[in-house]
Amino acid sequence: MKYKFRFVLIAFTALAGLRAWGQNVSYLNAGTVEFGAFGGFAGGLGRTAAGAGANFAVAANRWLLPYFEFTYFPDLLNRTAEEEIVAQGTGRRVQVRRKNSFSDFHGGIHLRVPFKRNPSVMPYFAFGVGGLRKNAGQAEIVGGPRLPDPERTDLAVNFGGGLRWYARQNVGIRIEAKGYKPNSDIPAFNDPFMKITFGVFYIWGR
Repeated sequence: MKYKFRFVLIAFTALAGLRAWGQNVSYLNAGTVEFGAFGGFAGGLGRTAAGAGANFAVAANRWLLPYFEFTYFPDLLNRTAEEEIVAQGTGRRVQVRRKNSFSDFHGGIHLRVPFKRNPSVMPYFAFGVGGLRKNAGQAEIVGGPRLPDPERTDLAVNFGGGLRWYARQNVGIRIEAKGYKPNSDIPAFNDPFMKITFGVFYIWGR
């Protein structure tokens, strides 16, 4: 638990430190392109795990920013749940222990809320829809054999928000918190989870 609080403390300290970094004016024009990279952690689906990813976005107008994002969560699922396992044509409910990494890829929108008095600070709301991919791993029947656990992709929606801080006209940092809700017919993959990330972004405006 300690590293979670350290991560959040470092993130907010970095944000506060940018107040003294020059005169900051954010790009808000339609057609502005943003590239970002981030790291953080996700909690849920059985455990807390670190993750990293990247995003690409193009501003539709002053407030709306459509984006595409990819995140990788190594070893996010590590749990035991009761599931129906089909073995040799027979379905039976047993306790299954799984260990998997996940990849999240989705598209969505950021609804930005510019501050008139301080254009370098921009809170935003986020909503996205995409796929949550469980990478291949192992499924162990408790008290029984280990089975190969093939990869699969399920629909997931996410929502949340964050804060952009423009250190210069074309570079800044971003902190974000989101909740995810997968839609899966396997109980172990259907639980909601959360993600907190901190990253940098570069923008190119026309």
